Amino acid sequence: MPLRLDNAPIKGALAQFLYIDWRHEDREQEYAKLLDACRSSTQPVPITETQQRFQAAVLSLGHSFWIRSVSWSPDGQRALSGSGDNSVRFWKVSFGHCLSMLEGHSSSVLSVSWSPDGQRALSGSDDKTVRLWEVESGHCLRVLEGHSGSITSVSWSPNGQRALSGAFDDSVRLWEVDSGRCLRVLEGHSGIVLSVSWSPDGQRALSGSGDNTVRLWEVNTGRCLRVLEGHTGSVLSVSWSP
Repeated sequence: MPLRLDNAPIKGALAQFLYIDWRHEDREQEYAKLLDACRSSTQPVPITETQQRFQAAVLSLGHSFWIRSVSWSPDGQRALSGSGDNSVRFWKVSFGHCLSMLEGHSSSVLSVSWSPDGQRALSGSDDKTVRLWEVESGHCLRVLEGHSGSITSVSWSPNGQRALSGAFDDSVRLWEVDSGRCLRVLEGHSGIVLSVSWSPDGQRALSGSGDNTVRLWEVNTGRCLRVLEGHTGSVLSVSWSP
């Protein structure tokens, strides 16, 4: 659905959106709530929506640098944000309160993603690692290592047992989350992998890259099923229809 935010009165904040995420139940129903990560990390001015249906709760005041990624919890009540200050913050959206800060990365957090059950989260960082978190406690359960470049995107499988990560090393990695074991490396892109996304059935995946292509993968075999070409610039984000 179309929604314009270019005249929203947050000075400097809309100079460049870095990431937007809709609350799951609102994707097909209404504007209602979305999360945006902007260049401004300090502006507290709320957005005014002429229909009075879009009201902003500013969640960014806790971070000390740009927010690079945001993600809703499956229940739509909580959110995660990853920042250039190397931290992940856990928010109660309705109050705008930061409930906890997840620390451990040694460089910018570029991507965050909730587990399907809402109990755990993944974060990908410039430090070339993926971290698995227990959200409520803030405890880091595991560090997934193997990429040789910054991790730009992380995505949970629908069953919550596996994960994908895309990175500056031009590859996608498939992980067994509980063990931290890398099951497979999906190779074929000739540029940075900027976004990864699981299919709803958990059998396939999409990846978008700085090589201007989207690749369709059969996850269990690592086989590239198709290369989608046509863009004249980097593919920053990919997503499946429900």
